[in-house]
Amino acid sequence: MKMPIRFSRPAALCCLLAVSFSVPSHGGGTAGPGLELSRDQAVAHALENSPLLGAARERAQAAAARRLQAGGFEPPSFSWDFDEARGDRPREYGNQVLAIEQSVEWPGLRAARKRAADWGLRAAQAGLDRMRLRLTARVKKAFDQALLAEQVVALLGDMEGFMAEAVALSRVRMKSGTGAYVDLLRTRIARQRLAAELEDARSAARAARRRLAVLLGLEADGVRLRGELDAPALAAAADGLLARAEAEGPTFRLIERRAAQAEQAYLAVRRGRWPQFDLGLGRQRLYDAGRSDYAWAGRIALKFPLPGSDWQRGREGEARARLRELEQQLRALRLRARARLVQRLDEARVLAGQVARYRQDILPDVEDQRQAAQLDYRVRRIDALNLLDVYTTYRETRRSYLEAVTRYRAALADLETLGEDLWEIEE
Repeated sequence: MKMPIRFSRPAALCCLLAVSFSVPSHGGGTAGPGLELSRDQAVAHALENSPLLGAARERAQAAAARRLQAGGFEPPSFSWDFDEARGDRPREYGNQVLAIEQSVEWPGLRAARKRAADWGLRAAQAGLDRMRLRLTARVKKAFDQALLAEQVVALLGDMEGFMAEAVALSRVRMKSGTGAYVDLLRTRIARQRLAAELEDARSAARAARRRLAVLLGLEADGVRLRGELDAPALAAAADGLLARAEAEGPTFRLIERRAAQAEQAYLAVRRGRWPQFDLGLGRQRLYDAGRSDYAWAGRIALKFPLPGSDWQRGREGEARARLRELEQQLRALRLRARARLVQRLDEARVLAGQVARYRQDILPDVEDQRQAAQLDYRVRRIDALNLLDVYTTYRETRRSYLEAVTRYRAALADLETLGEDLWEIEE
């Protein structure tokens, strides 16, 4: 067997890389019955416990480990060669060589490989930052969806109370002979349909809480939500947002660093045209006619690809194509990100106007209409058909307002996180 020569290498860098991506230990993953979270608390909980972020941390750990490998050498090899075993004494051997051998790369190849691994490490850090922003946006949107579902349940619960009053009034009037039976049928049918819709809404609310629990890294849906669907002002400008996304967005930094990594990997492959040295040192025993002589022996070998070989040209072609692919990905990402961010900002502006219009004009009018219709039905100025029409308008308008606020807050969440949840890239 061949025996390796040990080479010293700095340990400080290894320690630094190992500590840089240390994964903190997290608490349990089951929601307690009293866990009540606001939107910001839900984001903080997800950033601490989400398995999605944990997987991104492990990818960063793997990149740090690859950086350690790039800075190392191939393991040395040990060898023990022997021959001429004696027939009458099988445990005694003749000539023997005990040796250690180490491969040494052409100068500059290891440095290029280390630079490529350094860029890979930085790309992994950008990927981790990207996952943090994506998770933040997803939790905010999932939290708002859960709030929306609860608000819809509350709205339908109020409507059920209104319908119960209408059914009671219709029944009293029908029994007293002052009301039509058809009004009782209409209000009863509307109430039954509303009850079925309320059950669907409650199921949807439970499903929304479960989706939020998954993002929070919880195994149960016993999370209670605290907060309201308010609509903060829109302050982002298109030019500033795009400039900030390209300068600070982790997706852009991720692709740029991958391109730099691919460039260094290509340079490392090109340096593979030069030979690799195998250096060996051994102690040999020469056995002749019962007498043993000991001496030192050495070995030097060169290993290099044949000039213009398919193997080397193929490796270089693959590395060059990977570099060009990442350059094209970065260009495509810039175009896609610019279009999606501008579109999201445009949607946020439109939704902000809709929310303001609902609050200033539409909601007060439908509330006044509902109250007036209730009063008119109590004094028999209108029939049940008109009352149900007013109730339907009130319910759908309130629901449309809640959905508009939720969509507006989702657009704000995407803008605040530089649109990182608006596109997918290869991991």
